[in-house]
Amino acid sequence: MEPCSKESVDFSTDLNKNNSVSATISDPKILDCHNCFKPLCAPVFQCENGHIACSTCCSKFENKCHKCSKCSMDIILQRCRVIENLLQCIEIPCPNEKHGCKETITYSRKRNHEEECVYGPCHCPHPDCDFVAIPEELSKHFSNKHRSSRIKFSYGQFFTLSLKSYDETIVLQEEMDDKLFILNHSSTILGTAVNINIIDSISSESEYGYVIWAKSKKCCMKLHASAESVRRVTSPILSSEFLMIPSGYINSSPSTELEIRITFKVTSYLISCIT
Repeated sequence: MEPCSKESVDFSTDLNKNNSVSATISDPKILDCHNCFKPLCAPVFQCENGHIACSTCCSKFENKCHKCSKCSMDIILQRCRVIENLLQCIEIPCPNEKHGCKETITYSRKRNHEEECVYGPCHCPHPDCDFVAIPEELSKHFSNKHRSSRIKFSYGQFFTLSLKSYDETIVLQEEMDDKLFILNHSSTILGTAVNINIIDSISSESEYGYVIWAKSKKCCMKLHASAESVRRVTSPILSSEFLMIPSGYINSSPSTELEIRITFKVTSYLISCIT
């Protein structure tokens, strides 16, 4: 979570159903878990010394206060209904308000909303760039500033890519809508692992699929998979679906030739699965 000591949070309560009460919390960090420092959401737990814990940390530390255990005190955590009710009353603007989101959410939904918000910012995949914006603006930025660092492709059409041993990520950009995809490449003891992600704020697995072919003179390997969305690329991201190309599969060539097709799963991708 980003530092927020200078923020304020307005909240209202429905104790009087005809009126709301406005107030300001000068330090919203008091509404974060004392262990993982993430925004609290119900259920919330508290020890007799006032330490607050989220449900994840409560389970992690077997229902005992992690703060008190550091000083050899074995204190059990109990549900804190007061904090839970308070979290349901506090309303805040979406953290992505500056990127265009106009929603007002309860503090207890802050974490989930940040993960789902279509205005969640994405980071430029170019290694020397710190530009951050919503996906549409990021696509335009990459087209204008880093056009020499991408490989263009069209949905539903195969294209060939030569993967060098030192390539960790390769940026792919679609011709028509400028969507950005990342080809991830990771070298392991077993061989070369590759997969594809889409740079997007929300999950796009139901929309995009891809096929990767790796061919040699003796045989070929193929992967059909969904393009999972990521907001930031810091290193090769291998999801649960990837193509493992065994060492020596492509002889001693310094590069690996891949044939790739990215499609809308709802349409041509379903047809491609039977070809």
